[in-house]
Amino acid sequence: MKKIYSLVLMLAMVMIPMVHADAAVPDWDTTGSWVVVFEYGGSYPHDMMLTQDGSGNLTGSGGYLAGNPPYSFAWTITSGVVDGDTISMTMDYTVGAVGTTMHMTGTIAGDGTMSGDWDDNYNGGSREGTWHTSSGVATMIDHDPDGDGVLDSMDKCPDGPTPGDGNLDDVDLFDNWGDANGRYRWIDSNNPDGYIGWESSGKGDKKFLAMLEAEGLEYTYGCTGRQILDAITAATGDAMEGHWKHGLTKGDLEAWHEGRWHIGPTYVETVEVPGTGGVVSSVNDLALDTDYFLEASGTYRFANWGDYGIADAEWASRDAAHYPGPGLTEVYPDLGETAGWVKGEGYYASECGLDVQVDGSCVDWGSFSEGHNYSRNYTGTGAPVSFTIYDSSYGDNTGSIMVDVIEDKWIPLW
Repeated sequence: MKKIYSLVLMLAMVMIPMVHADAAVPDWDTTGSWVVVFEYGGSYPHDMMLTQDGSGNLTGSGGYLAGNPPYSFAWTITSGVVDGDTISMTMDYTVGAVGTTMHMTGTIAGDGTMSGDWDDNYNGGSREGTWHTSSGVATMIDHDPDGDGVLDSMDKCPDGPTPGDGNLDDVDLFDNWGDANGRYRWIDSNNPDGYIGWESSGKGDKKFLAMLEAEGLEYTYGCTGRQILDAITAATGDAMEGHWKHGLTKGDLEAWHEGRWHIGPTYVETVEVPGTGGVVSSVNDLALDTDYFLEASGTYRFANWGDYGIADAEWASRDAAHYPGPGLTEVYPDLGETAGWVKGEGYYASECGLDVQVDGSCVDWGSFSEGHNYSRNYTGTGAPVSFTIYDSSYGDNTGSIMVDVIEDKWIPLW
């Protein structure tokens, strides 16, 4: 009986999900019903039912005696994976040897049979032996069914092309091919010299073309020019009319390789920052690690000084009676230090006085703008962005600064 226990436990490891630096790439599909024979002072056949997903992960169960359920010893696979032609599993016994865990590791042979080693912790001990399958056959996985040299795990166009048969190539596709320099297309038919690969319309980036010629469809994840343009149009809504006429640009191919398309500045919302004090925030969370622009405009009044006493996002206009005197870092214009625009950091160094602060911190909005328009970069934190204006007294303040939140937008292509 002890021999039977240990054999059953072994099957538990058929499914152990090993930790790999890279994701598993199974060469075989082991889904199906098996009979696995454990050797331990005798031969002990177990039924084994496996289900394998596209990443090679295994689930399943089994038990002893093969072909005779209900089993006197039964187990369930808790983890497992097929990676290349290797298989590994861990299973826990649920009947007959509860509390026992078995591990299995092995190799899938060219004929689809499997064999390897097992170990378990039956009765608190340590046992080991060998195993092999006597029934069941694994199916070899074709990782490149379209024959383009790009594995399906990386192929963004798994339905083709098949190089050499002219399927989905770009020959005769671009009506004005050759009219524009530095355009690219995939060619594999109607070519007198038999060349299959990327070609340029001329005067393009020679190093880039050499790289394309060397990498072929691997650089574009198995996709030709027409397939790339179709995908970009579907993702962006851009008809790409000029590209359909002349061919792909280097930028098109680089964007496809990176998997994202640059839309550019895209309005998100406007935040009104009151000159009368208080913290205000954007309605929207600004996506973590995403690039934005904060564009501040307008002026507010911070003092009743006639033509003076107004400020924008960075600079404040002060009259002679309230001019801070020499030693400022920046003034505009330089009127002999008698009156003019004073940079916030120059007057209230610790509080960036009268400036628009961002997320509670002083920021430099830049050199003086006659139109009172300023822009600065901002990286999203996954939360709203907040603004406030500091003044020592808000009693005579009126007006607001408007801050437009603009996303430097990219969208995924695949």
